[in-house]
Amino acid sequence: MHPDAQTNASETEYFFLGNGQITAVLQWSRNREMSPYGLLLWGPDLFPRKESTFLFHPESGLGETMLTLTIDSNEYQATHEKTRVRWESIDPLTPVVSVEWEAGPVQITERFSIQQVDAFAEDEVEIQTFLVREVYLDLDHSSTERKKQHINAEIRLGIKPNPYLFSALPSWNEEEHRFIIDGYVLLTVASTKETKQFERFLRIDQSVAQEESLPPRFFYHIPPDVFDRPILNHHGSTEPLTRQSNELTPNSDFCERVLSQLGKSRIGINSCVSNAGAFDASIWQYGYEWGQDAAMVASACCCSGDFEIAESILINILEDLTSLGGQIVESSRFREGELTELNANGAVLLALRDYTRATGDISLIREGWERISDIASLLLQPDSIHRSGLIHGRRDLWERLPWMGLKSGFEVATNTFCAEGLIAGAELASIVGSNDVASRWKRAAEAMRQAMIHHSSLSFVEDGRIIHRRLLDGSVQREMVPEAAYHDKRYTPYIPKEIPDLSPQLCDPDSVSALPILYDIVDPRSKLARTTLDYLYKHLWNPTGIGGYARSPLPSDPDSPGPWPFVTAWMAEAELKAGLIDRAQQTTEWLLKMAGEGGSWFEYYGERESPPYPPVGIIVWGWAQYILLVVRGWMGIEVLSDRVRIAPRLLPYQHRFCVGDYYIDISVSGIDHGRIDETSVRLVDRGIEISLPLRQNHKVEFSE
Repeated sequence: MHPDAQTNASETEYFFLGNGQITAVLQWSRNREMSPYGLLLWGPDLFPRKESTFLFHPESGLGETMLTLTIDSNEYQATHEKTRVRWESIDPLTPVVSVEWEAGPVQITERFSIQQVDAFAEDEVEIQTFLVREVYLDLDHSSTERKKQHINAEIRLGIKPNPYLFSALPSWNEEEHRFIIDGYVLLTVASTKETKQFERFLRIDQSVAQEESLPPRFFYHIPPDVFDRPILNHHGSTEPLTRQSNELTPNSDFCERVLSQLGKSRIGINSCVSNAGAFDASIWQYGYEWGQDAAMVASACCCSGDFEIAESILINILEDLTSLGGQIVESSRFREGELTELNANGAVLLALRDYTRATGDISLIREGWERISDIASLLLQPDSIHRSGLIHGRRDLWERLPWMGLKSGFEVATNTFCAEGLIAGAELASIVGSNDVASRWKRAAEAMRQAMIHHSSLSFVEDGRIIHRRLLDGSVQREMVPEAAYHDKRYTPYIPKEIPDLSPQLCDPDSVSALPILYDIVDPRSKLARTTLDYLYKHLWNPTGIGGYARSPLPSDPDSPGPWPFVTAWMAEAELKAGLIDRAQQTTEWLLKMAGEGGSWFEYYGERESPPYPPVGIIVWGWAQYILLVVRGWMGIEVLSDRVRIAPRLLPYQHRFCVGDYYIDISVSGIDHGRIDETSVRLVDRGIEISLPLRQNHKVEFSE
């Protein structure tokens, strides 16, 4: 297999484009084993491995997706030394990635963008989506005056589709002036009318002169099964200010990089979520869906104003990722009993609540109420709820299971998501008029929250900090010892026949201990919160020497031994809530560094034994948790049940935040004074509050 198949090769970055029908990734590599650049293309509903994307070839990798330029019988392609890929626009409405390289005296700029065209079919308007590749040629200013005047060049694009998907060479349709590539899937590639076609090549003769001319264009299209959703229908924008202030250590450079990555994260999510709201939880890695991941992405889209994407994800959860019994999909399957991933139930309820608050749309709740009720009710079944009020089981958020050494007990992440999910569910029940149900769920949630911190023998507080897991007898599970004697025969295929290493592996502390702080079950400014965060920083930050937070001690995480971006993002938000601004900035800086210029994160950073483990992929939850970190954490924007609260921790910044059909324009240059629509207002706990629902657009200003 060509080295381009590597997902996490060194010195390699990815730039995502897409809109629900098509996913395109520009790969840029300075690694000489890899192609200098290349184009990956697929439909986001297909969940491929990298080597099974449409334009990958097992022998040539992505090399055939690069252009060739011929000048005076000399052929040129991009080289590692003189190729650069960059974001030309990170506006989520009109993102553009450019590839720049040299061919002798000619400088080439290829611009990639997603464009939509209205097409009429059977009296209906169908929106067709294209990846458009524009090619600009410019004479090198160091060339001679004679060469500057005129050069004739030929641009050649080879079409060498993946032989595992397409069984024949592309066929040329002269009438439509395009290649049709048919197989297990369908792909078309077209270009401008001046194109010459030969076998699987498109060629364009181009005169390179100093005057401007329309650039040659290539068009990639994946015919849809359903109509597209529009590209990011929101009307938001984010632009950093440059004015300095003397509060909260203003840092314009840091602010610009934070907001730049916010735009890239939104583009990434839009690129990978299909029209039907489905997405591969880790691109090129799993090929499966997780309800927990989907819920987190939906909540993030509510924060970023990308409401249509959030709606499509939530519909997919309710219709396809939830069983009749209320179980939520984990790795595209349902597990029952003590192995049910109940934390996902709580996360889904929170996402539904976030959507309702952010949009004011309750139709989704009314139409899906029966399924929503099943999701919440499962949390209160006798098999799930303990007499203490806590949820118990034999798994954790990281899907460590009995045969890995996890014993029956109570896990802090599951109880955090379930408690907050039930409170969210009670709010949804009130919307549909089920007040008795709302009261019952809220009482159960409050009992759960109380027991988490204050139960005499089962609380998650030990030695002045929040722990990961307590067993049924009240002891703390600090270690895991694998065992091959789990009693449920359904899971026999998963249980190892032999376990070569029976030595105890430390599984506490765990980063999930920050979740009660993040969701305000624990006062973020309390001694308990500070002790917990300090302990997690001491033991989980920088586990391999490259920074970032590990999920848990590396010996208990053998398949993913290294720091995790979405974990690091929630740790940064918890640090912000606790007032640890400098530490939160350090944590955020690591995220920005690892995202690189492309703006995407791997699931984790470290060596993985593959096989038996899959290759490391691009994690969609990473983009989502970063959006939550920036909007809720750094910008300090929260949509509550009856108001929007804005209490900045980042300055200077400027942002348009959407709520329903209206927006709030926020400008921050200091934090001493506040104005709403030109009227001075008193700050409430360093913030401004606006009642919901919004009846008009607003302008909010924070100043010195």
